[in-house]
Amino acid sequence: MFAKHWSYSPKRTPRRINLACDSSGLSMLELIMAFVVLQVAIVAFAQFFTAALDLSRSARRTEMAQMLGQAKMEDLMRSVPAQQPLDFSEESVRLLNDRPGTFEEFASANPEDISPFMWIAEAGLSPQSNKLVNLTLHVYSVRKRTKEGESPKEDFNLSDSRKTFTLVHTLADGSLELMRGKEELRLSSAVALP
Repeated sequence: MFAKHWSYSPKRTPRRINLACDSSGLSMLELIMAFVVLQVAIVAFAQFFTAALDLSRSARRTEMAQMLGQAKMEDLMRSVPAQQPLDFSEESVRLLNDRPGTFEEFASANPEDISPFMWIAEAGLSPQSNKLVNLTLHVYSVRKRTKEGESPKEDFNLSDSRKTFTLVHTLADGSLELMRGKEELRLSSAVALP
């Protein structure tokens, strides 16, 4: 009746997996290259982050110098005309302070923010009018270093360009403090004499 039809199909052999030639995974070389690329990316990010942090510190220092300098300039503009008589008979510029001053009078500021800054002011008659005084305020960022040694006399040196100064003085414990100031900001203004 019903005849069975047999069709011939060749016997299929199971596929063997050759692990040495399998391309579905990562080879050791590819894994090493991936780690190298990741390491380069991490190092580049760390350098970028460090540079951004340095730039942020520099911007904060400049901003603090500007705020302190502006406040001190306003103080000088109020006090200089009141200091009569000012001896400006010659057309030279003279220093208003014989040593760098601190910004300690700004008590509302954080002491750690104001301690790296000092100032020197100079004044001279304006060439346009003998009723005007030109004020220049130099704000310095200061590096301090303490060292042991002989106690020399107080020493203060200001460069002719007013860009740098050095100050050596003795602390209460007898050690020496060496300060080196580098100009961070220079403000100028004119004040009318009464």
